[in-house]
Amino acid sequence: MYVPTRIFFTKGVGKHKEYLTSFELALRSAGIEICNLVTVSSIFPVNCKRISKEEGLKELTPGQITFCVMARNSTNEPNRLVASSIGVAIPADSNQYGYLSEHHPFGETEKVAGEYAEDLAATMLATTLGVEFNPDTDWSERENIYKMSGKIVRSSNITQSAEGDKNGLWTTVIVFAVLASLIIFIDLYATDHRPGKLGLKRSLMWSGIWIGTALLFNAGIYFFLKDGHVKALEFTTGYLIEYSLSVDNLFVFLLIFKVMNVPEKSQPHVLKWGILSAIVFRIVFILAGVGLINLFQPVIYVFGLLLLFASYKMAFGGEGKIDYEKNPLIKFVKKFFNITNTFEGDKFFVKQGRKYFATSLFLTLIVIESSDILFAVDSIPAVIAITRDTFIIITSNIFAILGLRALYFSLSGLVDMFTYLKYGVALILAFVGIKMLLSEYYHIPTELSLGIIIFFLAGSVVLSLIFKQRK
Repeated sequence: MYVPTRIFFTKGVGKHKEYLTSFELALRSAGIEICNLVTVSSIFPVNCKRISKEEGLKELTPGQITFCVMARNSTNEPNRLVASSIGVAIPADSNQYGYLSEHHPFGETEKVAGEYAEDLAATMLATTLGVEFNPDTDWSERENIYKMSGKIVRSSNITQSAEGDKNGLWTTVIVFAVLASLIIFIDLYATDHRPGKLGLKRSLMWSGIWIGTALLFNAGIYFFLKDGHVKALEFTTGYLIEYSLSVDNLFVFLLIFKVMNVPEKSQPHVLKWGILSAIVFRIVFILAGVGLINLFQPVIYVFGLLLLFASYKMAFGGEGKIDYEKNPLIKFVKKFFNITNTFEGDKFFVKQGRKYFATSLFLTLIVIESSDILFAVDSIPAVIAITRDTFIIITSNIFAILGLRALYFSLSGLVDMFTYLKYGVALILAFVGIKMLLSEYYHIPTELSLGIIIFFLAGSVVLSLIFKQRK
């Protein structure tokens, strides 16, 4: 269980001829466009501290998963008044939770919309605390009653309003209560603050939790985004591709840890930093890949051929050996750093005398990073073949990466059961490569793509289990 301890409020407005772009511009106006946002319900957490927008924005990093309560409204009708508002009501008892309300009206001024949202939050809290009031009286009168009760310390609102663009551009107004907490922080905390590696049962449980989180996020896409049913299908397909490729990543990580003789108790720490950097690499590669295609369309054929080559290499390239001594990044590190051939707990660097030395754990991290860069070269074009929507591409990647550490410990106990999984993944890469090469001449529906990917994945798992039993 994780309860946020800080919260800040922000708002923004965006205008553009495309609905989703107007939303993106509103996010930029609010200063939180760098985050992958997950909307939550209307409870103001116990002992949660309100901080300024400036303080809150400093805590955000690109690509992080961030909880928020969101009020959002849009229109493309000229001069139509739209507003979004969040009301907040905080109890006097710090051990009691408060309320956050959302209000997104048409035709209301900023003052009217804000007071209504504040009224909603205060009234919900008053009913919870047992404050007696007449619901038919005006807000100003009930506001005094709430404060005089001594049970509600304060209420307020934050509101953004705008008029629809006179030329018919989409106008989007948003207001956020951003909870400064990360799903990825939960993942890393839960698996890093335990001695040694996770047991099989617990790692399977956490893997299930993160898959369920991805499904909930996808449900949000389906219900709240324009063309949500299309976007949700693209997210599901992209997520399955990235998740299956991530599983293949983990098989390589197992081999790296074995070759480098990394102690079991240090493996979660390396995986933590490997996953954090993987998120950064993926976002950079995604933006670069989509940008290249938008700038020079024929580059899509290069990506398609790259995927076909990756498919062939995965299926027929053999298991391969990891010779970390020949790794160019390892050579670079050894050229500029002093190296100690020992493990010093979870430390990447240790001080011996007046000099700092890189430990074997740091060298392992370098090998992990270099392998993940190579995997990203395959995986990013694969999901670009499904959609060009950067939001869907980034979120499907992030959710596939979430929980990778827990999945690693599951696979370490089941590695021998999935002999044919790599062939299933190779077929998926071949299929999306062909889909990318044909994209200018024939569009393969996302529904069909999803069905084919599920068929290849399920088939490889079933074949692995069948032949495992025969052996």
